[in-house]
Amino acid sequence: MSNAQTTNSTVSPLPDSKPDERWDAFGFDLDRYDRWMSIASLYYRWLQVRTAGLSNVPSDGAAILVGNHAGLRVYDFFSLQVALRRFHPARRWVRAPLHIGTEKALFFGHLMIQYAGGVVGHRRNARYLLDKGELVMTYPEGGNSTGKRFRDRDVLCDLQHFGSGWARLALEADVPVIPVGSSGFESAVPTLFRSTTLGRYWGMDNDLYPVSPQSFLTATMPTLAWTLPFPTRCALSFGEPLDIKSLVGDADPKTEEAIGSATAKVHSIIQAHIENARVLRKYDQETITSNECHPAPSERLTG
Repeated sequence: MSNAQTTNSTVSPLPDSKPDERWDAFGFDLDRYDRWMSIASLYYRWLQVRTAGLSNVPSDGAAILVGNHAGLRVYDFFSLQVALRRFHPARRWVRAPLHIGTEKALFFGHLMIQYAGGVVGHRRNARYLLDKGELVMTYPEGGNSTGKRFRDRDVLCDLQHFGSGWARLALEADVPVIPVGSSGFESAVPTLFRSTTLGRYWGMDNDLYPVSPQSFLTATMPTLAWTLPFPTRCALSFGEPLDIKSLVGDADPKTEEAIGSATAKVHSIIQAHIENARVLRKYDQETITSNECHPAPSERLTG
């Protein structure tokens, strides 16, 4: 990880950085990140997160992780960060381009930028991280994940609303794509109904505010409802790295048709991993690790 040189000689170096490095161009501080991991780990344990396929994430080098999202329930991303930082052999950290405007949100924006390693959601920012060899998490559903009904949990949005910018970025940066499926996080803060009035008031995407039981305890503030999840069991399923060029085949990777075809294939793979994550929720982590309950995700998806 290449960080900007600090001008404060009194700051002690981090174990995972060079002696004269601490921050990168976005102010990312690994010390703060690890402090945040201590807090995020509480949610990880509270939600009884199970994981499978962590070994599919490379120990070094850049990659784009692509998965489904629970919208405002951002502990799916936090749980992914904890899994890779605490349980991956290389103790990797993950960065994420945020929806533009998130950085301005009271408290939450500061948390995401200064502690959780977020960056403003722009293509150049993501490319900067990839060029440094970092992991970048992206959620192609975007704001559509926020307005999901409870009955639509564990289901990706249709291809029409599933972004493809990550595929173009993977081709440009020549990095692999790792599909990630998650399950259970939407059930932790279930959507009772959607309100357009509250959606417009809070400036939500699609003017849809997902009203949950927690909303009545937090004065409907979007950034507070997710802090009180029910203790439902959740799971993350990591797939094998995918080469977008191989998914495109003989077609010109720069064409919209080729990008659309690759996006559709990854969309299907992620949905399969979501189904796999639903299965994982039934087992304890020891059983999953020993592969006693079912074949590894890569075997089921590529066979």
